[in-house]
Amino acid sequence: MHILIVIFKNLSMKTLLSTVSLVCKTWYRMARDPGLWHHIDLQHQHKADDRVLWILTSLSDRVVTLNLCDTKLISSDCLMLVAEKCPSLQSLVLTRFFGVVDEVLGCIGKHCHQLLNLHLEGCYRITDEGLVKIAEGCERLRQVHLSRCSYVTDKGICALATKCKYLQQITLENCRKVTNNSVLALAEGCPNMEFISLMFTAVTDESVQHIRKMRKITVLDLSSNPSVNPRSLASITQFCSKLECINVSLNEQLDDDCIIEIVRCGRELKRLYCVSCAITDRALIKIGEYTKTLVTLDIGWCKEVTDEGVCKLSATCPTLRYLGLIRCDKVTADTVEHLVSQFPHINYSTFLLESRKLIEKARQGGFQFNDDINQ
Repeated sequence: MHILIVIFKNLSMKTLLSTVSLVCKTWYRMARDPGLWHHIDLQHQHKADDRVLWILTSLSDRVVTLNLCDTKLISSDCLMLVAEKCPSLQSLVLTRFFGVVDEVLGCIGKHCHQLLNLHLEGCYRITDEGLVKIAEGCERLRQVHLSRCSYVTDKGICALATKCKYLQQITLENCRKVTNNSVLALAEGCPNMEFISLMFTAVTDESVQHIRKMRKITVLDLSSNPSVNPRSLASITQFCSKLECINVSLNEQLDDDCIIEIVRCGRELKRLYCVSCAITDRALIKIGEYTKTLVTLDIGWCKEVTDEGVCKLSATCPTLRYLGLIRCDKVTADTVEHLVSQFPHINYSTFLLESRKLIEKARQGGFQFNDDINQ
């Protein structure tokens, strides 16, 4: 029996319910063993309703993870009841669960004190009031993801920074009311911060000064923040030496000098995204000279980059495995074709190459184009 339970743990929830439990009465009972239901994943299950959620969370007295991403029929009332009866929850994914309101967050904060990871991306109805309740009740939080929560302001983020001292990751993309005050609070209150996304927020140069205090940070996204200038950003890797990934895309102020300095001091830098920045071949040549770690570089929509810079970078950066070149209009198709042949270990991305990949994938899936039919 024990061996079967171990085997069943490797099966999906759907397989357990629709296949295993139908074999015989013994397997039916085993498929409902509490040890198999610590992790409940209803992601994209659009037909799952309150009844389904209640039954599944009743199979075990220790539900640890619950994923309700993109579910449509589960009510906020049922979610609050589930939060009350699942005090062992450590990971809760409510991405695009549009029934989440402050009252739901209050219930989670009241009952789920073991919570470590909370995903609320796209839960546009929540406000600072709900986040304050989470901060007060879930002090062990390690990750909070709040992308597109447009009513969230510095008040809610500062509450998290003050109460949740162990916070390591926070995502604030498209939270337009989040300012430098939130970054300051996180820098001072969360010494273990490793990942912070501030894409399309209201931060300015001042936030970079605060981020410099986050000495453990490995991933930083400051894209779509044109108020951040190159002079303040250039020295970020001098202070945050563990940075492995930086996204500074969609900021036309960022020039060669800024990117060169980021790479020169970024001893651990593996991924750099500078789409639609004001860089030229000079930056690419210097990147090839300085880096010994860079694996991914995306310079799409950098209109001044030419064949020369791309060729020299490819030849001098042995660790490079991906180079994004979409809408680098001065890089010719012939040059890219030559590079693909000369450096097969590098995945070059252009509109032409990506279109070919899509066509080939369609053919492998059985789709026939007119040219195929006529041959």
